[in-house]
Amino acid sequence: MWIFLFPASIVIILLILLFTIGIFLKSKVMRKESLVIDIYMKKLGKIPGLIELLKKYHIDPEVYDDIIHLHHEAVMSNVYNIYDILELNIRIHGKILFLFQLTIRISDIQHDELFHHIRDFILQYENEMRKCLLEINKDIILYNKFLYWKKFTIIWFLVPFHELYPINV
Repeated sequence: MWIFLFPASIVIILLILLFTIGIFLKSKVMRKESLVIDIYMKKLGKIPGLIELLKKYHIDPEVYDDIIHLHHEAVMSNVYNIYDILELNIRIHGKILFLFQLTIRISDIQHDELFHHIRDFILQYENEMRKCLLEINKDIILYNKFLYWKKFTIIWFLVPFHELYPINV
């Protein structure tokens, strides 16, 4: 009787170990995704300050109407996962870069410390997001490798883990 209990207990321990590894890898990806969403929200928080600063220098409102519209769209949307924000972030960042290129031609704004502060924070947040997205891709690749090897165990039938898709950075 003990002969049968030992192999069964080893199998059960291995199944619990595989399940725990899967949960850990998935939660690691989810934690980093929430970090990217937090950074994205901080970046969005700097946009109104940038717009008010541009208004101070009498820049034509048509120039920043698009980013105001995108900012409202981003604030009003419900962000549940990272895939919801990526396309909107690309559009917002493109408009911000356009505004930064436009401000190069305005000498007064180049001497404004608040402008440099806002610009540096926005660029820092974008760089942090890019680094986090690269780390998420590494974790997703590791998670998907785990899923590949999980197919060869009985846990494939017991616990439904789903494949994650890498993020284009």
